[in-house]
Amino acid sequence: MNRHQHRGQVVFRYGPLLLWICCFEGVLSILGQEALPPDNPIQEIKRLKQQEIAVLEELVRDCPGHLDAQILLTKAQYRQGQGSEAVRTWKAILKQHPDRTELCDLLGTAALKKGQYKQAIGYWQQALQVNAKQPNAHSSIAKALLALGRQEEAIAAFQ
Repeated sequence: MNRHQHRGQVVFRYGPLLLWICCFEGVLSILGQEALPPDNPIQEIKRLKQQEIAVLEELVRDCPGHLDAQILLTKAQYRQGQGSEAVRTWKAILKQHPDRTELCDLLGTAALKKGQYKQAIGYWQQALQVNAKQPNAHSSIAKALLALGRQEEAIAAFQ
């Protein structure tokens, strides 16, 4: 079996589930757990999240060089409290693939949440060096600058 046939099997096997995971991730971030109907217990959501990680781990095992699968897995791990492991993986991938600006954004957001504002700015600036039109990078830098009390610079970053 050549590489393209294998990739086709992976897409056929995992594609619908990965689409579901991405949609599920988006719905949860928009609605939040408190918006779930009463007949849908939080325990079911936890079970689905565990299943999400198990499936993504299997995908990464089956396709170890598939960066998008690794990134999806680490995003799920991050959301479920395994932030330090996810950040380590993002940094390792970014070293090998400095053009992956999504990783800069993920690392910047993680640093911002930890109060590491200067480090967060550095990641977003790195993304802008690769892609000057990187979505949200300017506004994210501005938020970090505001947190540092640098209002004038923050205003300039928004513009």
